[in-house]
Amino acid sequence: IEAAIEAYRRALELGAPPALSELCYEQLVRCHLMRGDRVRAEQVAADHRRAHPSGARVETIEALLRAPSP
Repeated sequence: IEAAIEAYRRALELGAPPALSELCYEQLVRCHLMRGDRVRAEQVAADHRRAHPSGARVETIEALLRAPSP
């Protein structure tokens, strides 16, 4: 999971195009939730909302945060 987090974070830093950027944010939220870091997942979701307020993945990311923890 740590390698995936680093790869998605790096893609965002490098200026991934909008569709890829949104995917990176979604996957980062998933990764942080998988490792039990809800606070960081919520921070990434907030970053996504700022970067893509009307983005195609807003609802998906919000649903991930609403889902019960494993």
